Amino acid sequence: DCADCVFVVGGHQIRIHDTKESELYLLVRGKPIMENCSGVRFGPYCLAYDQLAAHISSASLPEIEQADNHWKSVNDIN
Repeated sequence: DCADCVFVVGGHQIRIHDTKESELYLLVRGKPIMENCSGVRFGPYCLAYDQLAAHISSASLPEIEQADNHWKSVNDIN
């Protein structure tokens, strides 16, 4: 039940439910899934800080520059 939010998220799998008019900037290994959402916009992960590369590696996530980031391959269940 989120509305008018901005999320910058990294994960192996992202599922979004009941979200409206929000932006999601993702670094995700699998295809994101959304259900019961409207006005949701997606973009590539955009956060930068000194330990980012080490944190991404320790979480076994794709590097930001790699094509493994599936931020734009969203499956809309509805």
